[in-house]
Amino acid sequence: MEHSKHLEMTIASPKTFKDRLLATARGIDIKDNNPIIWFSNISTLIKILTPENMKLIKIIHEHQPNSLKDIALIIDKDQGCISKSLKKLVKIGVIKLTRHGKYKRPEIVSSVINLTINLLE
Repeated sequence: MEHSKHLEMTIASPKTFKDRLLATARGIDIKDNNPIIWFSNISTLIKILTPENMKLIKIIHEHQPNSLKDIALIIDKDQGCISKSLKKLVKIGVIKLTRHGKYKRPEIVSSVINLTINLLE
């Protein structure tokens, strides 16, 4: 399965984020390559893209599980821990959970992240 959507993320200072937010609120159209996800520091992103979470992404890609329970069986881990990890990946747009009856099926939305870091901020 091809996951062609690329996520645009950036690491920017809180001041830059605030300035952009205020400009948008004032109706100023910012014409640059607006990232979907903003982080104020790289450590926040690193806390989400842990080796364990990267393994979950790979398992979802390779096994296409129908539920969180399926993932738990594959990796022999508590379903609650898996749910907590997946929620972080859902929040940044890498994974989506689609309800199928009483189960939530994890699906990969994007397997590529384009990251911009301004080294002068």
